[in-house]
Amino acid sequence: SVCGPAPFEEDVSLTGYRYGLWAGAFEFWQTQPEESRDELQRHFEWLAAHPHYEGFACDYDLSGRRVFLSICGDIVVTYWPDHSVRMMQIGELANG
Repeated sequence: SVCGPAPFEEDVSLTGYRYGLWAGAFEFWQTQPEESRDELQRHFEWLAAHPHYEGFACDYDLSGRRVFLSICGDIVVTYWPDHSVRMMQIGELANG
């Protein structure tokens, strides 16, 4: 579940979109080994550079927002683009 605003943001100059991790995703990211964190960060950058990518599946969160699922290694990334502020929101990370 999504649990708060993005505490971690990164600019991506390719499209002008940046990405932000919500609190739960950031906490999960912090527990990963450095190699996995680096791989996830590259994945977030790719998602921000491709803001219209809809992942391998979509769902709706508790607020009714359409969210997308993507795979990075063995981790499932739940995300959605916020086009109004040019940001890819990373809402949840979970072991796949």
